[in-house]
Amino acid sequence: MKVFIHSLIFCVSMFCTSLSNAQTIVSPGTDKSTLGNVLLHVGLVITTPPRSYYTNSDPSQPLIGYEPDILNEVAKRLNKEIVYYDVAWAGLFTGLLSQKWDVAASNIFINEERQAMMDFSEPHFDTGMGMLVGINSDISSLKDIKGKILGVDIGSGAEVWLRENMDRYGPYTIQSYNGTPDVFLDVQTGRLDGGVSDLSIIDWYIASHKSRLRRGTTLGEAYNVGFAFRNNSPLIKDFNKAIREMKKDGTIGEIYKKYHGVYPDKNTSAYVLYDEGEN
Repeated sequence: MKVFIHSLIFCVSMFCTSLSNAQTIVSPGTDKSTLGNVLLHVGLVITTPPRSYYTNSDPSQPLIGYEPDILNEVAKRLNKEIVYYDVAWAGLFTGLLSQKWDVAASNIFINEERQAMMDFSEPHFDTGMGMLVGINSDISSLKDIKGKILGVDIGSGAEVWLRENMDRYGPYTIQSYNGTPDVFLDVQTGRLDGGVSDLSIIDWYIASHKSRLRRGTTLGEAYNVGFAFRNNSPLIKDFNKAIREMKKDGTIGEIYKKYHGVYPDKNTSAYVLYDEGEN
């Protein structure tokens, strides 16, 4: 299986330079129909460990992470070559629905609003939202966020939650960013009082910044995470079959341990087999 990465950022020339044998980055205008029928086209927000990131933060090195490893294994089992489109969160679903790619991935919470416009794979992960704060922050619960400046990825579920709960817990200021790393950096430098993101990403980041950062509070409920498809996608049946096989043979559990340091609980979506059609 070969892996290609199509970067949806503006390049100086029509095509960016090929960076390695395993990765090819081209201009955002690339027509996927010209790339062949054996390719699995995936829109992915490349963010931070442990979700999806470049080795050593270097785009010329392999794309790795919990979700890329799962997707690469799915592609291998489907005898397809995988193409990654590196996109901002705000354009992830738009690109999927406009057929720029066939699968959307980036720690996508499965909720009723999204299920109304897209189909989802078998869940492979469970998580929730939390807040990253400075070590001396006075934020320990939701009642403490009133009057604070909070950062989120633009268009994310975290941004939606903060806007919907402004009357209940605010007022507070919402600063929207194009990527989680920038949110976390501004928390670390004191430009933000808190940064809202996925709990697993927050906990991973805190592990290497324990003297400066901590988890402030959690927000909302826990969610299943899965990959998104256009409604009635012909891919989803085989995709789900591969994911279910990976749960049964322990592959997803091993990938989880690789990036989180421990095996997931047996009653989580890394192992649980859901009824077909449930998600």
